[in-house]
Amino acid sequence: LEKRDDGDSGYVSIELQNENTFYLTEIEVGNPAQKIGVLVDTGSSDLWVVATNNSYCQSNTGGPLAINCSTYGTFDPADSETFHSNGTAFSITYADSTFAKGVWGYDDVVINGANVTDLSLAVCDNADNAMGILGIGLSGLETTFSGSVSASSSSSDPYQYENLPLRLKSQGLIKQVAYSVYLNDSSADSANILFGAVDHNRYTGDMIALPIINTMKSKGYNDALQLDITLNSLILVDRSSSQQAVIGTGAASALLDTGTTLTYVPQNVLSAVIGLLNAQYSSSVGQYVIKCADADNLYLVFNFQGQEINIEMSSFLVSLVTSRGSSSDYCMVGLQSSGASSFTLGDSFLRNVYMVADLDNMEIGLATANHDNSDSEDIEVLSTGIPSAMTPASSLTWGAQSTSLFVQSGVQMSSIPASQSSYQFQSKKSTTTATTKRDSNMTTGAAVTSTS
Repeated sequence: LEKRDDGDSGYVSIELQNENTFYLTEIEVGNPAQKIGVLVDTGSSDLWVVATNNSYCQSNTGGPLAINCSTYGTFDPADSETFHSNGTAFSITYADSTFAKGVWGYDDVVINGANVTDLSLAVCDNADNAMGILGIGLSGLETTFSGSVSASSSSSDPYQYENLPLRLKSQGLIKQVAYSVYLNDSSADSANILFGAVDHNRYTGDMIALPIINTMKSKGYNDALQLDITLNSLILVDRSSSQQAVIGTGAASALLDTGTTLTYVPQNVLSAVIGLLNAQYSSSVGQYVIKCADADNLYLVFNFQGQEINIEMSSFLVSLVTSRGSSSDYCMVGLQSSGASSFTLGDSFLRNVYMVADLDNMEIGLATANHDNSDSEDIEVLSTGIPSAMTPASSLTWGAQSTSLFVQSGVQMSSIPASQSSYQFQSKKSTTTATTKRDSNMTTGAAVTSTS
C-alpha cells in the first residue's frame, strides 16, 4: 500500500497505475470530493479534467466519437462547494490532434492525502478523451503563457500561474519544486512519483545532474519551456559479438515525456537503426518489424554529457499478435520518427531510468533505474538541489556548436574499442505492449500476418 501524505513528511508520494500505454493516478477534486483518474504528464504543465457534461461522453451523444467517460470519472463543478470559475476559456490540442476545451477555474485537490487548496484547473466540456491530464512540467509550458505544444489560449496577455509542483511548495507541502519519477518495469502494475524527495533505492550507479536546456530562445523565450536535456551520442551494441555501431554523435535536444508511450528519434537515426536491425516493412502492421529474438543481446547506449544509459533493444520493441490472436514471433520496431532533429524520450525509455526533475535549479538528475529493490525505501527530502548528484563529464550541450546528432550514412557494426569495453548492462527482456493517445499512428494489439 502507498503511504498517505499529510504534508508533515516534507514530500508527497503518489502512486501511478501502469495502464500499459500511459500512467494514471487518482485525484480528488472539490468538496465534497469527486474522484477522477488523470494521466500524469511531464510533457505538459496544465491540469484539466473531463466535465460531466462533456459533449463527447456516451451519455450526451450517440455519435461515432462517443466515449465512455465513466471509465476514469468526470467532474461536475456544480456539485463542488469550493469550485470557482474565472470565466477564461481553455483550449489545448495534442500532437495526435486530440483536444480538450473548457473553462479555467480553481478548486481544492487532494492527491494521496495531501490537500492542495485553490489549485488552478480547467474543466473541459468539449474533449475527445476519456481522461484528463495532470501536467507537471515547467510553468513556461502552461497554455496561458507559451501556448504549449500545438495549444492555444484565449488570454491576450500571457501569464504563468502556480501549477501543481509550484503550488505544493508555496503551501509548504514540499521544500523544493522538484520531483522524482520511477516508472518501474513495464510488467509492473504500479509506479511512483515523489514530489520534493528522492528515493536512493530506486536507482543504481551514479546520478548525474544535467542542465535543462532552452531550445526556444530563438523564439523569444528567455527560460526553458520543457524538460529538454542534451543527448550527445547513440550507439547500438551487440553483447554476443562484442560489436557496436555509433549511430550518431553531436548535441541533440531530448525531451523527457511521461505522456508519450514510445520514443521518437530523428528520421536519419531511425533509418540507421532499421538498417542495423535488418528490419523489414510489414504491410499488415504498417511499420517495420523484426523477429523478437533477433534483438537478444542488443542494447542502445544513450550518452547524456558523459552519462551512459544502456537499455535493452527489447524495450523499444512492441509485441505483436497473429491474425488468429496468438503471440507472434515478430515485434514492431517501437522507435518512431520525430520529424525533426530532436528526440522525445517516452515511457519506453523512462522505464529504464530514475529521473529527478529539479525545477528550482533547472536540472535533471538521471541514473539507471533499479528494478530489483522496489520494496525498500531510502527517501531523502530535497531542499537545496539533487543530493549526491555528480557534475557531467562533458560540457557540450545543445546550442551554438551543435543542435543535432551527426549520422553517418551506411553505418555498420564493428569491434568495440578497448576504451569502451566497460559497458554496464542490465537484463530484463521486456517489450512495450501498445501506445498512448499521443502515438496516434499506431494501434493497440496490432496483428502481423506477413513481413512483406
